[in-house]
Amino acid sequence: MADVVNGTTNWREGFAYTRNYAGKYGHYEARIKVADADGLNNAFWLSTPWGLDPQSVDKLEIDITEAHRYDNSSHMTVHDWAPVATGTGASTTFSYDISADYHVVTLDWRTDNTLVWSWDGVVKRTLSASTLLNMNTMIPLCVLFSTKVMSWAGTPGTNLDGSQMLVDYVRVTQTPGWTGLLNSDWAAASNWGLDGVPGPGVAAVF
Repeated sequence: MADVVNGTTNWREGFAYTRNYAGKYGHYEARIKVADADGLNNAFWLSTPWGLDPQSVDKLEIDITEAHRYDNSSHMTVHDWAPVATGTGASTTFSYDISADYHVVTLDWRTDNTLVWSWDGVVKRTLSASTLLNMNTMIPLCVLFSTKVMSWAGTPGTNLDGSQMLVDYVRVTQTPGWTGLLNSDWAAASNWGLDGVPGPGVAAVF
């Protein structure tokens, strides 16, 4: 966590990431509630693991969502930060207040390197395999959640104090297109084994 100074006002922002998990390919899913505050970037993303020298690896970042309450938008971006910075981004806006309820945000990273972003089950962006292949990334990525005060997310207002992004769950499935015993509904316990958890090698749930 770090203190952020904006004029005479300080805010504390933070992030959480997986220290013991990094993956490449699969289905990444989280149910999140965006903070009801202008000026706060609410992010669910993937990144080259912390601790690696960014100049010695092909450092990659995949933003599953950077969600902003002020214009009800979600930004979906791929950044290849090193050795030469390049990237490709897209955004979508909604006609409703995205901070009013939880939303399921997903990324399917297919084994051919096609990327598919979805919001509440609706596909919002598809990136061709050739784009990611041209970035030459070979390193598995860790999973992160973060909030950050920035002008790109709107002008900070009174609601920013004490605001937070809420995460109901995050799930990572090793194989895109996973289906359970009955269907692909993670919430249905009948899809799992007798012990109520995924089988060996099927998924990492945390």
